[in-house]
Amino acid sequence: QDHQKLRNMAIAIAGHFKIVGECNIQYAVNPANGDYRVIEMNARLSRSSALASKATGYPLALVAAKLALGW
Repeated sequence: QDHQKLRNMAIAIAGHFKIVGECNIQYAVNPANGDYRVIEMNARLSRSSALASKATGYPLALVAAKLALGW
């Protein structure tokens, strides 16, 4: 139940910030009362994405930066 609650919040947060693609959201949760805080949120690219970028010459990091800036 807690996992699903945090998952639903992550989807809502990503939607609020108009995230395109994947992102990582880390929470701090108080086990005594279930209170939570978002402590970090960032774009997520795996090492295989970097490898694919090198192999294909497609500038994933540049495209991600432009998307983040709203271009």
